[in-house]
Amino acid sequence: MRVFDLDKEDRWEWKEGEKLGYTVKSAYLRLRGDIVGENGTVYKIFWVSKVVPIALVMAWRVLENKLATKANLVRRGITVVSSICSLCGVEEETSSHLFFECKFAWLLWNHCCVWLGVQGVFHNVSLLNYSQFRLSSAPVSVDEV
Repeated sequence: MRVFDLDKEDRWEWKEGEKLGYTVKSAYLRLRGDIVGENGTVYKIFWVSKVVPIALVMAWRVLENKLATKANLVRRGITVVSSICSLCGVEEETSSHLFFECKFAWLLWNHCCVWLGVQGVFHNVSLLNYSQFRLSSAPVSVDEV
């Protein structure tokens, strides 16, 4: 049983991570929960799925932002004419934009969800989107489609 001392003034305390005290990083890692890094729950179900290996590697590259998108090429010092998305011509071409935020990607995902019988509101953050999709109420396993 927890006993409260009514004579003491209330205070904020943050007990996350190795040391006591709040940091933006500790809050970020706390909010991300078990999906951080390749040892998280997302990857435990990811690598054992019955998907063609080349598709798994491609999906992993999307989730980890390892694709040669225009934004990543610029970040690596490679000159590109424009870092704007070639599909929509509006936003910077990042992995997240290309696969989850671009209006053309959303149309494709919506068609796939209709085909799979999945309904919901999906994240535009790739790991959260994947995690939510795996936990959604699809009538059959994605491995069986």
